[in-house]
Order: sequence, then structure tokens, then C-alpha cells
Amino acid sequence: MALVQDFTDYNWFARSDDVDILKDFIVKLHTAYLGKDSALRTADAKIEHLNANVLRQEALITDLNRENKRIREEMTVMTNNITEMEDNFARWQATLIKQGDEERKLIANDSAKKQAKLTEKVQALEESLQVAADEITRLSITVAELNDTTAYVTTIASQSENLMANTDKEYIAKACVCHVSELEQDNKDLTEQIIDITRRRMKLQTQYDKMEEESEKLKLHIKKATETITSLMTENGTLKERQRRFSKAEIIMEEITLD
Repeated sequence: MALVQDFTDYNWFARSDDVDILKDFIVKLHTAYLGKDSALRTADAKIEHLNANVLRQEALITDLNRENKRIREEMTVMTNNITEMEDNFARWQATLIKQGDEERKLIANDSAKKQAKLTEKVQALEESLQVAADEITRLSITVAELNDTTAYVTTIASQSENLMANTDKEYIAKACVCHVSELEQDNKDLTEQIIDITRRRMKLQTQYDKMEEESEKLKLHIKKATETITSLMTENGTLKERQRRFSKAEIIMEEITLD
């Protein structure tokens, strides 16, 4: 009888009286046992290796999830801070615009008042000059009338005219100089105020430009933070997919072990 090739008819071999067949059957059983034992050990080693990899991956996923949560919390705080800063900037900008309008109105009112005062002073000066001119004209007429009198009277009148004319001219000149000095001082004060207000407006404009630059930096930071969050979400999705695959692999290995 031929040597045993497989174990499909175990009962037949068990009832056989042929010693060679039984020995061959026992040898094959032992060899098959050793092969199965070796295969099981190899499978156990592979499963242990895979389980170790799964544990490492799960630990990595846990760390990444924890890191993602921390970053999300930081991004939330950062977003809230940026929103608050943008609100503050909007309020500051509105306040700055309001202050600018108020200052422009104040400057316009002050300028109008000063202009009105200067106009009044100019008008008063012109009126004074007109009065002086009228007085000179009157005196000239008086002198002309006196010239028709006697030489003595004419001489006395001429001396009186010269004295009065010189006196009035000095008075008018002093009055003009006084008014001109006042106008120059007012003009100087107004110029200094305009320079001071211009400096303040330039300072406010510089602060406004800095705030606009800071706003642009914040918007760029928000954009980068959004990109970081998107990248983390993509990475988490990839990790979850890998985790799902590892779970399937673990189920398959469990089925192999059961088989």
C-alpha cells in the first residue's frame, strides 16, 4: 500500500493494521503539528508586531488629537482676542474720525471768529483813517479860508495848521502802528495754533497708519492660523482613516487566529 499523503480519511488509517502506514501516518501527524506550531508562532509574532504598531499609532493619534485640541483652544482664544482687537480698532477709528470732525469744526469756528475780529479791527482802522482824512481835509479847508485874511492872521493860522497837522499825523501814525502790531500779533497767534493743530493731525494720522498696518498683520495671522487648522483637520482625517484600516487589519488577524 502507498504511503499516506493526507489525513482526509482518518478513521481508515486508525483501523489499518499495516505498521508502515501507521508509522507514516504518525510521522506526518507530528510533522504537520510542528509545522502548524511554527506557523502559529510566526503568526503570533506578526500579530504581536502589528499590535505594537497599532498601539504606537494609537498613542500617536492620541497625542495628535490632544495637540489638535490644544491648538484649537489656542486658535479660539487668539480669534477672540483678534475679534476684540478689531472691535477696539473700529471703535478707536470711529472715535478718531469723530474727534477729527470736531477738531475741524472747532478750527473752522475759531478761524471764523478770529477772521471776524480781524475784519472788525481792519474796519475800525479804516474808519479811523477815514476820520483822520476827513479831519485833514477839514483843516485844509480851514487853512485855505484863513489864507484869505490878513497876512498876520494867515501866518498865525499857518503856524496853527502846521502844529495841529503834525500833532494829528503823529497821533494817527501811533494809532496805525498800534493797530498793525495788534494785527501782526493776532496773525502770529493764529499761525502758531494752525501749526500746533497740523502737528496733532499728523500725529493722529501716523497713529492711524500704524493701526491699519497692525490690522493687516492680524488679518495675515488669522489667515495663517486658518491654514494651520485646515492642515491639522486634514491630518486628523488621515490618521482616523489609518486607524480604521488598522482596526480592520486587527479584525482580520483575529479571524486568522481563530481559524
